[in-house]
Amino acid sequence: MTVKEHKRQVIIMVLACIFLVLSFFKYIPENPDKYWMGLKVYQHIMIVFLILNIISVLGPLKSLKHSLSLMLTWSIAYSLVEIIFLNTFYLLPVYTETFWDNFKTFFIQTSYQFIGIIMLLSFFYNNKTERSESFLRAGNMKEGTTVLGYKKPIPWYMVVIRFSLTVIIIFPILLTVQNLWPSYSNEKFINYLPVLLGTVTNCLVEEILNRGIFLGVFLKEMNERKANLLQAIIFGLLHWPSYTLLHYLMKIVIFTFLGWFFGRATIETKGILPSTIMHSVLIACLYASLYIFQITGFNYFR
Repeated sequence: MTVKEHKRQVIIMVLACIFLVLSFFKYIPENPDKYWMGLKVYQHIMIVFLILNIISVLGPLKSLKHSLSLMLTWSIAYSLVEIIFLNTFYLLPVYTETFWDNFKTFFIQTSYQFIGIIMLLSFFYNNKTERSESFLRAGNMKEGTTVLGYKKPIPWYMVVIRFSLTVIIIFPILLTVQNLWPSYSNEKFINYLPVLLGTVTNCLVEEILNRGIFLGVFLKEMNERKANLLQAIIFGLLHWPSYTLLHYLMKIVIFTFLGWFFGRATIETKGILPSTIMHSVLIACLYASLYIFQITGFNYFR
């Protein structure tokens, strides 16, 4: 393979090298709060994928050049997001009201991720043909599926409705079993609304990233089963940090399965609307349990 054939990959590798060199200079404030996975973690990931991209250019992994350059770009983009966040977020007004604090922490903080999304789209979906072949659309929820063992195909909108209703019904039942309803108050519900807005925004970002971008690029170099499993595993691994290693492993298993399920929805409907709806309903209920009833989503059965 010539450099010309690897033009985009080489450009991304050069950007990674520049970014790593600049990382030796001071460009973050003193004692910054941890944000998402942490800047140093992204830089370590960047080094790993830079090495893999070099190997790809030399030949052994050339069949995965798009996927490897995508993951390298992702590590660069989200490192940049971290730096921008750490240098600007503290400039936002500070109020004592819980509503504003939740709005700032969830919606505004989550919105920073669109910077990384835009960077990824500019590299991998920068022309009409690539966008038309992507999953970056609503999709056809009338498409039939036999996912989760259905004997006869049913439309995906029915799967979405059943999934959402199941989550919404189970949620109050678990609250009743735990005798948590007395802790409800209108004030807590109002303060939860910006959390809900941030939750929906974050779920949209994660669906664009994992199903809209990752899955679409992976499918260029591997079959549906492998591509869907790979993006699901990445989706599971990215649900960090956690309280303990066991808690993290439990989250990996749960979110890898959900990632696989959402990936099936995306592949079969050719869009991310069904996965975004199901994802948002599930996480909205988990966050409601935390911010209205003060119990984390993984501690219902204590």
